[in-house]
Amino acid sequence: MKKYEYMVIYSFGQGIGRIQITTLKLIENYDDVETLDKIIREHNGIDNAFAIDFKLLREYTE
Repeated sequence: MKKYEYMVIYSFGQGIGRIQITTLKLIENYDDVETLDKIIREHNGIDNAFAIDFKLLREYTE
């Protein structure tokens, strides 16, 4: 199974944060970024968090 590890920079009410996320799907379009926003909000318990930048750190098979 192929996995993708990302470093995501996000903006929220108190400033800017970062999170490392591993997904099964490559981020290819705006819908994928919206999914990233949802993951960040759920993980951090923040309602107004939005991904502002991301970088693929590695791609690997498990």
